[in-house]
Amino acid sequence: MHPQHDDKLHPYPVQQLTECKSAAFFFCVAFGGIYDVSHAHKHSVDEVTLVDINADKLKEAKKFYSPEWNYIHGDAFEVATELLKENKSFDLVSCDPWTGMQSKIYKDNFLDFYNITNKYMVFLATKEYLYSLGIDIADVTQISSYLSKLHNLNLNVVSVIKRSDYKSGVYWVTIKIDK
Repeated sequence: MHPQHDDKLHPYPVQQLTECKSAAFFFCVAFGGIYDVSHAHKHSVDEVTLVDINADKLKEAKKFYSPEWNYIHGDAFEVATELLKENKSFDLVSCDPWTGMQSKIYKDNFLDFYNITNKYMVFLATKEYLYSLGIDIADVTQISSYLSKLHNLNLNVVSVIKRSDYKSGVYWVTIKIDK
């Protein structure tokens, strides 16, 4: 387990994670995976894939986590597209981009991530970003409705968990997938 892992300091929607046999984590190694990947390790998810553009940090993460996991160095958006072309999918797909990349996750590349997800998507969102879209972070129905209309899908946000106070609040938004 990552030496800095602490469930109270680094909350994550672990209830959904425990329902999953496979998981893919994108943008996941900047801080050694303590915000997301460490939970997959702690809860013994069988098949885990880490995707990040930072080769050095990815190599460092491999020291803390299972050598049997799949470590992919590359641009998260390009890798998601490739995984989709290869018909790969995961029970849980988690994206933890830098906060300035939220529109690329929620708008531009959402469908690629959606299409490689079997059960749950867990995406970073700031209160500031959702507020700029006219969405209240505390209203899961409002978030669900916005994303459903934007992508012409029936999406259900099942939880919003506060991760930190940065940028007026950074949250994990969990979307249940019913295809």
